[in-house]
Amino acid sequence: MNNSLPVVLVHGFWHGSWCWNPVAEQLAGRGIPSVAVDLDGHGLRGPAPRTRWARPFDAEAFATEPSPVRTVTASSAAASLADRIRTIGAGRPCLVVAHSMGGVVATALAELAPELVGGLVYVSALAPVSGVPAAFYSTCPENAGEKYSARERRGALTTRSPRFSCSGLFADEGVVPVGRCPHALESAFCKLSLTHS
Repeated sequence: MNNSLPVVLVHGFWHGSWCWNPVAEQLAGRGIPSVAVDLDGHGLRGPAPRTRWARPFDAEAFATEPSPVRTVTASSAAASLADRIRTIGAGRPCLVVAHSMGGVVATALAELAPELVGGLVYVSALAPVSGVPAAFYSTCPENAGEKYSARERRGALTTRSPRFSCSGLFADEGVVPVGRCPHALESAFCKLSLTHS
């Protein structure tokens, strides 16, 4: 019997479990059990927009139809993920591997139900700590080389468009002045102590 912790692979926003297929194949080849999950509002847990199928296609209706992630928060996604990990782990904790915004959900999961998490691995993921909202990291000088345009750095990422809303995951106050940014890389190479506040 394999004594490895079951691995739960958590994708980033606007992706799905399919993103983890190459990793799941490698883990299976090494005898490590893994399950790639779809977060609420994504993949098979997120319906395609109704207007996508309308003929003739109505681009304006498509652009304004609310996104399936509009009501998903970090807390609700973490609670849903916790329920699924209870099933996947069958009473054992799991190793949670998260990519991109999946790191926010994984962190919230570890704070919500630490007994379910045998470890956290962040793969190019946001790992907000000390109550810092995820949006703060995208405005830090350390991220200036990211593929965001100057327009996006000025605030387009904080739009309240119903199509691209990420309710509860970003700071309500919009773009954060650079002087208020934490230094994300300082915590990248140390153990993080997660507590539920």
